[in-house]
Formats: sequence, C-alpha cells, structure tokens
Amino acid sequence: FVVSYPVAPISALVIPALFGPSRYTAPAAVAVSIAIMLLVRAPHAPAAAAAALIGLTDPGVGYLLEPLMPALVVVIATPLLGGRFLPAFNYPASWR
Repeated sequence: FVVSYPVAPISALVIPALFGPSRYTAPAAVAVSIAIMLLVRAPHAPAAAAAALIGLTDPGVGYLLEPLMPALVVVIATPLLGGRFLPAFNYPASWR
C-alpha cells in the first residue's frame, strides 16, 4: 500500500495528460499503473481504481498534493499510532 498507492496515480497521470480524459484513457491508465505496480512488486487493487478515475477525469498534478498525500498520511499513521499506543493492537505484524 505504501508503495503502490503513490506509484499508481503518478503513473496514471501521464496517460490523460498525453491523450486527454476519456473512457479509452481510463483502461490505459489502469494498465500502465498495474504494470508499474507489478514491477515494484506492490499490487494494490484500490490503487488501480484510483488510476481509472484519473484516466476518466484528468485531475492534474495537484491531485498528488491534495487529496492523495494527506489521505496517505492519515491511512498510514492511524494504524501505526494504534499499534504503538494500544496494547492489544499489534500493527504492523511484520515488516518483510
């Protein structure tokens, strides 16, 4: 998640920037983002869904700064803090 969710939107932003947003660029953005996620060995289905929305709407580079990065901070920090301060909550279970 930590690797794949930023990688997918960054790679997906290239397709609608080149060809414009459409129902054809959405699957192309998904294909590119899945290929890159597989290369970095971090597939994540919701990240591919975000790539599809990027292909349909072309939100621009500002999408990376707001709302993507603040959402990533919240989603990653919440379980890490919970694992640190709640005695019965063990997160992460392991780091590979």
